[in-house]
Amino acid sequence: MTAALSLFALSFASCGDEEEEFPAQSNDQFAEYRNLKGNVSGVNIHVVETKIYTEEILDESAVEGLTDDEIADLIKSGNAPTIEEEYTYTESVQGTRVYMYNFDDWDKYGAAISKDSCVEHVITDEQGIARFEFGDDFFEEGLLTDYVFVVYDDNKKATRPAAITLKLGKLADATVYTTGEKATGAKYSKLFKTYAVQHVESDGQLTLPWLRDNSSSYFSITIPENTVSWYVQMTCSAATERSGLAIAADLANILDKRVGLVMSAVDKIATPDGTEACDFYVFDEENFIKWRNGNSASSLSIHKGYKSGIYQDYTHIEPGKYYLVFHNPNWSKVYVNYDLAIQVEE
Repeated sequence: MTAALSLFALSFASCGDEEEEFPAQSNDQFAEYRNLKGNVSGVNIHVVETKIYTEEILDESAVEGLTDDEIADLIKSGNAPTIEEEYTYTESVQGTRVYMYNFDDWDKYGAAISKDSCVEHVITDEQGIARFEFGDDFFEEGLLTDYVFVVYDDNKKATRPAAITLKLGKLADATVYTTGEKATGAKYSKLFKTYAVQHVESDGQLTLPWLRDNSSSYFSITIPENTVSWYVQMTCSAATERSGLAIAADLANILDKRVGLVMSAVDKIATPDGTEACDFYVFDEENFIKWRNGNSASSLSIHKGYKSGIYQDYTHIEPGKYYLVFHNPNWSKVYVNYDLAIQVEE
């Protein structure tokens, strides 16, 4: 087993075989096609890629001693001194195929294994998740329950695999990175579960000063255990009036307790129009502290020119605090109204 585990420390190269042409079908159709009854075990593989975003910001140290008007003139003329700030973040990968191999086969052949030897293959959905379902036939006496799950990049190179043991009545969740990072270990939860919506905060409001006057501000959301997704409804405007957001009530109206919230349904919830465009970044607590102290930080996601809508997060659900940091690129104050809710497993 030691030799087998050592394989997972490597980035594997593909054997170079041609991509098979599989029929396009949903996960449910695929399970039916394979004559599986996905009622005793499951695996969700989240497929993500790491991206880098670089932004030019005003070099505060180079304009010390200048008046606000002088700085504003420099910015308007395009001659303001700037420095580059780099952020890394992850993004879900939709429409890519995840392959499932028997652990012993992968241990023997590694990335040189033929895709024809895969046990299952499922395409990631709009949330970047490949959902595998397993029936009683996977747990017959003497059959192996250890498997690996991989994705191949554009150069037919395999990602670092997630190793998962199928468990009766359990759903395993793991993350695989197309950009070479080590896959996360599997987390297990009850396969048959129900969901609920919890209101976190209502009628919140941020005031964003104009560009020169420290134009960043933030709020946080605390994520408890058993969270499966979280939602922030926002509007950005020049007015101070509250916008009457009610994301928790809207989510509760579309919630199926046995299925949970469906992304396409959440997208249909109406949000009042915003009038001013803002930028915001999502940080975990560690990187928020780095950012607040003026150090280089990695954001979980970046959103530019945001006026109104619902920010949904299905990936960054580890218990703890997450921060939404807003930047006002305008020459006047902007007010951000927000409402926070989470979806939890009961």
